[in-house]
Amino acid sequence: MPQGEGVTVPLDFLLELRRLLGQILGQTEDRSITEGSSHAPSPSSIITMERGEPVGLDLNIPLSRRSEFRRTVRVPLSVQVACRLVSETCSPKPLIGAIKNISTGGLQLWLSERLPLYSCVELFARIAGANFRGQAEVVRAEVQPQDGRYEHGLRWLHLTPPAQDALAKVIQAVEPDKA
Repeated sequence: MPQGEGVTVPLDFLLELRRLLGQILGQTEDRSITEGSSHAPSPSSIITMERGEPVGLDLNIPLSRRSEFRRTVRVPLSVQVACRLVSETCSPKPLIGAIKNISTGGLQLWLSERLPLYSCVELFARIAGANFRGQAEVVRAEVQPQDGRYEHGLRWLHLTPPAQDALAKVIQAVEPDKA
């Protein structure tokens, strides 16, 4: 096997992924049980990948169905945000953008510049009457801008206690049973 970064994936995650893929592709969840196996078959070959390498996986999931696969509830929000890349080589120049939706797992951010994938971003905003500050990782960055802005998907890495409280208030206001 080639040398490089390895990835360890828990078995329960793989089984859940297999179940979800079966649902997406129209297969029944119980197929492996009726065939006498409760585990996924062993792969015939192992593919190693480096972080950030593109993956040719097309599940044909329309964007309108993305929300069905989220673990956390996203709530719409229109708030101006200041952010900056957290890096020794980046200038401290803030970027001004807008949060379009937010959850306990992350947020959708629109900026006039495209942020690099997997970069760490520090965000500052005023949300639910509180100063909101957090750090997030860029997990998705659209290649083409829309109306001069790039859409980014960010995953929370750290939220200050006031930011956690503000986030809970925003979610509670929209989804009372989900906060």
